[in-house]
This record gives sequence, C-alpha cells and structure tokens, in this order.
Amino acid sequence: MHISKVQDTNVQTERTEEYKAPTEETAWSRLKKALGPVAVVGVFIAKFFAKLKFVLLPLLKFLPVLLKSGGTMLLMIWIYMQLWGWQFAL
Repeated sequence: MHISKVQDTNVQTERTEEYKAPTEETAWSRLKKALGPVAVVGVFIAKFFAKLKFVLLPLLKFLPVLLKSGGTMLLMIWIYMQLWGWQFAL
C-alpha cells in the first residue's frame, strides 16, 4: 500500500483590491425591481388562461349557433326599442 503525502496548498489567490458593494443603484437594477412583480402577475394570468382555454374552446364551437338565433333576437329588440321605445320592445 502506497501512501502519498498531500501538501497544504493555498487554493485562493491573493486579491489586491477588496470587494466594495455598489454605492448607488443602477437603472438596470431599478428596472428589475420594478418589473419583477409585474412578471409574477403575468405568469399567474397566463397560468389561469391556460387552464381556462380547456373550458372556452369547446364552448366556442356553439358560438355561431348562439349568434344565429340569439343575435338576431337581440338585434330585433334593439330595432323595436329604437322605433317604438323599450316598453314595446320587451
């Protein structure tokens, strides 16, 4: 069995300058702080609409049928209301 000695070596390099935190805030960091909450709200809205599309897309199949019958009914109510008043139209 061969045992080798490990020498103690300093892995860190010496720095000539100390790290200094930025004293004033940059425009980019202010923009990130302002748009961060907006992005979170946008993600939640996108997630909501992604789930909602599974409900809305099958309902859109019946939209032309509803507009054909219900749309003409609402159109005639509006026309009668314009000609003779809302009491006669309803």
